[in-house]
Amino acid sequence: MMQEMLFAIVSYIAVLNPLTIPIYFMAFTEGKNEKECRRMAIRAASIAGMLAIGAILFGDPLMKLLGVRISSFQIAGGLVLCVFGMRKGLGISRGFVDSTKDPASIPLASPLMAGPGTLSLSILLANQVGAIITIIAMLIMLVLITIGMIYSESVSRLMGRTGMIITSHIMGLILVAFAVQFIITGLTNA
Repeated sequence: MMQEMLFAIVSYIAVLNPLTIPIYFMAFTEGKNEKECRRMAIRAASIAGMLAIGAILFGDPLMKLLGVRISSFQIAGGLVLCVFGMRKGLGISRGFVDSTKDPASIPLASPLMAGPGTLSLSILLANQVGAIITIIAMLIMLVLITIGMIYSESVSRLMGRTGMIITSHIMGLILVAFAVQFIITGLTNA
C-alpha cells in the first residue's frame, strides 16, 4: 500500500508541479490582501479537488457507459500526459494569465490544477492503485499546493526563477516516463 501511495503522490507531483503553481497564483493575486489571497488559494484547491475526485469516482464508470475500455484510456491518457510532460520538459507554456472574473476557478483550479493531465492521471491511478489511495494522494497534493499558494512569495524567493524552471523541466521528464508506462500498460492490456 505504501508503494502505491508513493507512486500516486509522485505521479501527481509530476503532473501538478506544486512549485510552479504559486507563480501563476502570484500573477492573479497581485494587489490583493493576505485574506483575499488565502481565500482564493482555498477556493482554487477546493474546486480542483472536486473535479479530480469526480474523475476518480466517476471516470471509470463513465468510460464503461461510453464503451471505452481502460486499456484505451490508458493509451489516450498516456498520450495526453506525454504531451503535457514534453511541454513542461521543453519549457513550452501557454499564457494562462487573462482577465477572468474568478481566477480561482479558471484558470487556477482548471486547467492549471485539474486540467486534462490531472484528470486523466486521476482516472488511471484510480484504476491502477484504487480510488481511496488516489483520493488521499490528491488531497495531500492539494494541501501542499494550497500551502504553496498561500506562501507563494516565500517559495518564489527561495527557489528563484532558475530553480523553478529547472524543477519544471525535471518534472516534465518524470511525467513523460510515467506517460510511457501508462501507454505500455494500455498496449499490453489491449
